[in-house]
Amino acid sequence: MKRILIVDDDKDIRVSLEAILAEEFLVSTASGKDEALKELNGPNRPDLILMDVKMESEQEGFELASELHNNPEFNRIPIIVISSIEVLSVSNAAADIAREMRQKYGYSNLNVLVLRSVTGEVVIDYKSAGSNQSVCIQVNGFHSKPVQPNKLFREIHTVLGN
Repeated sequence: MKRILIVDDDKDIRVSLEAILAEEFLVSTASGKDEALKELNGPNRPDLILMDVKMESEQEGFELASELHNNPEFNRIPIIVISSIEVLSVSNAAADIAREMRQKYGYSNLNVLVLRSVTGEVVIDYKSAGSNQSVCIQVNGFHSKPVQPNKLFREIHTVLGN
């Protein structure tokens, strides 16, 4: 059975996702970055991570996704982002315009962009609070809350290849 780690600071979300997924997967949960790293370093490494991006801090999930992406020990674990943040899904061409508007004019509704390619690749581009720069993180999927279970199951099976 495949293992899934759910990372979300909202206990109700963790419990409901765990209940939905437990029929098909071994599920563990973490309420934030520190707990997620403990799970990842434990004996039962997940095959997939479902992660919120806004947790304790506005960018905790982004930071965790970036750390995992840049760590050779974890960068092969697929990540599907599940969040209620307002995002703008754009093409790569439109992303350059959106970044410029975000940088020059301070459009806060452009702080997070989801870029989807025709090949299915998903990149989250967000404005880093610390450096005020664009940071891009490749993930394996993005779903808005509230989660639609059938859609989520399809995405999980696609990402896990079964």
